[in-house]
Amino acid sequence: YFDMARLGRIVSQAQAAQYDQAIAALQSFTSGSAGEVPPDAVLMQLGRVYLMAGKTAEAQQAFQRLLDEYPESQSASDARREVEALKAGA
Repeated sequence: YFDMARLGRIVSQAQAAQYDQAIAALQSFTSGSAGEVPPDAVLMQLGRVYLMAGKTAEAQQAFQRLLDEYPESQSASDARREVEALKAGA
C-alpha cells in the first residue's frame, strides 16, 4: 500500500500545482521498481503532470515511452491519443 499512497500524494502535489515535486517523484518511480504500481501507469501519470506543467515535449516523451515499452498496456490508447494531439498542436 505504500506505493499506492505515495502515488496518491504525487497526484495531490500535481493538483496543487507543485509540478516539479510531482515530476521528480514520478521520475523516481520510473527509474526503480514501482512495486505495486504498474510502470505504464506511472508513465501515463508522468505525461499528464508534464502537460499540467506546460512541458509538452517532456509529456510527449513520456507518452511515447509508454507506447514503446508497454504497447499492450491498457493506457496505450490514451497515450497514443495524447501523442497525436501533441503532434497536431506542434
